[in-house]
Amino acid sequence: MLKLLKILPSILFLVIFVSPFTYAFNVLITETEFRMLSDNCKKFYSVTQVGRNLGYTNKYSLTEFRAAFDDAEKAGGAWHYCAGLVYLSRAALESSEAKKIATYKRALDEISFSARKVLPDHRVYGEIHVNQAKAAYLTGDTAASRTMLEKLIAKMPTYTPAKIELARQLAKDKQLQDAIDLLLSVDPTVRDKSADLNYALGVYYFRLKNLDESSIYARKAYQLGYPLPWLKQQLRKNGITM
Repeated sequence: MLKLLKILPSILFLVIFVSPFTYAFNVLITETEFRMLSDNCKKFYSVTQVGRNLGYTNKYSLTEFRAAFDDAEKAGGAWHYCAGLVYLSRAALESSEAKKIATYKRALDEISFSARKVLPDHRVYGEIHVNQAKAAYLTGDTAASRTMLEKLIAKMPTYTPAKIELARQLAKDKQLQDAIDLLLSVDPTVRDKSADLNYALGVYYFRLKNLDESSIYARKAYQLGYPLPWLKQQLRKNGITM
C-alpha cells in the first residue's frame, strides 16, 4: 500500500496530463527509426504512448517527464513534428510514386501542425519550419515551399539552414547564381564554419564550370569534415586535387 501511495503522483500525472495526447503521435516506429531521431525528438517522443512502449519514458524522473511534456507543448505538440520526420524518411524508401507522394503529404500535415503552434522563441522553431518547407517541396508544391522559406528568412535572417535549403531549391531550378549569392550573404564567420554551406557553394560553382571557385569551397568543406566524396572526385577528374 505504501509503495502504491509513493507512485500515485506519477500515475495521476500520466492520466491527467498525458492521456489526452497519447494518440496524437500514433506512428509506430521501429527501434532503428527511434535511434535515428534527434535528441529533441526522443525527448518529445517520451510523452507519447509509443515512447512509453519503447521504454524511453523510463529514463526520466517525474520532474524530467513533466519538463519534457511542457517542452513538447511549447514546440507545437512536437510529437507531430517528429512523426512528420519519420514519414519523410519512409517516403524516400517508397517504390510507388503515388505512395511516395501520399507519404510526403502525411509528413507535411504532421509537421505543419507543429509549425502553426510552435512558440517563436523555441529552439526548434527554425528547424520545424525548414522541414515544413522541405516536405512541401517534396509533395510538388514548390511555390508554397519557397514562400515558407522566404518568410522564415525574413523572420530569422541569421538562421543559416533556411538559406541553405532555399539555395538548394534555387539550384534545382537552375538558378545557380542566385543560389550562390544567397549563400554568400551568410556572415563569413558563420559560413567558414559550415561544411554543408561550403560544399553547396563548391557544387554550384562546379555546375557553373567555375572550377577555381569550386575548389576553394570544396577544400573548406572537406577540411570541416564533409563526408561525401562526389565533388572531390569531380574536381580530380578535371585535374584539381584536394
